Amino acid sequence: MKNYVQNGSNLTITAGSAISSGDFVVVGSIVGVAVTDIANGASGAIACDGVFSGTKASGATLAVGDVAYLNSTGKLTNTATSNDAVGLVVAVTSTTVDVKVFGRKVA
Repeated sequence: MKNYVQNGSNLTITAGSAISSGDFVVVGSIVGVAVTDIANGASGAIACDGVFSGTKASGATLAVGDVAYLNSTGKLTNTATSNDAVGLVVAVTSTTVDVKVFGRKVA
């Protein structure tokens, strides 16, 4: 088909600040995880589909099936206020959270 662009599993974004490989990234309503380091102002790929592990925020009480929110320090929390809903929790330990990312905010 002549109007096909890409499959959408990875999307190219322009970083508004430096992003490290593995960081959760929110651009508007798009959610993904950086595939590689992306310098401030540079373009780079984010993975927008899959399950990714992130750092659990101190004091967060997350359980399987909960919405995971990304706080201002890049950690995952259950606190919705002022935080972006990045996916659904599929596993949790005392320090990490595995999150199913759908390519968009979930709440």
